[in-house]
Amino acid sequence: MRKLCASLVLCGIGVVSANANAEGYIALGYAQLDHSDRSFTDGEFDTGNLVARLGADISPYFGAELRLGTTVVKHEETFRGADVEYKQDYFYGAYLRVKWDNTTSLTPYAALGVAGGRERLDSNVISGRDNWNDVSYAAGVDMDLTDRIGINAEYTQYRDDEYDISIDGPSVSAVWKF
Repeated sequence: MRKLCASLVLCGIGVVSANANAEGYIALGYAQLDHSDRSFTDGEFDTGNLVARLGADISPYFGAELRLGTTVVKHEETFRGADVEYKQDYFYGAYLRVKWDNTTSLTPYAALGVAGGRERLDSNVISGRDNWNDVSYAAGVDMDLTDRIGINAEYTQYRDDEYDISIDGPSVSAVWKF
């Protein structure tokens, strides 16, 4: 998995650096992620997450993107008398994007890549951390407000592993192109 992640990042960086006309962007957004995990009382809960994205459109149809995020609104519950708190210390991703270039200000796209992170569980009884990584995919739309400023709405599946644990949800971002 680490080799795949490194390969995607290096390919994206190589393609971007080879294309002198690449249009870069940086985005900052909020994601409301749904966690499906049978370890918790209800099996599902939400967290609020801050996500930063750095990317480039390497052609009219393809792009590359890196992401970094963290939980800002934790999940808290009482389980068998113990106060439990869950959050993502950090999560990251590297994606290749395929987009439909058109003459409107709306640009739909799909993305495929790898994601990983470190999750933390704290309680008054026990605490622990765990690292995860998985194949990740997304679908969304970019909307240009001006030549340099835009907004983005997206649905991303960050994690869906063999332990029936999934992390997915919608996000909204402000985008600045450079």
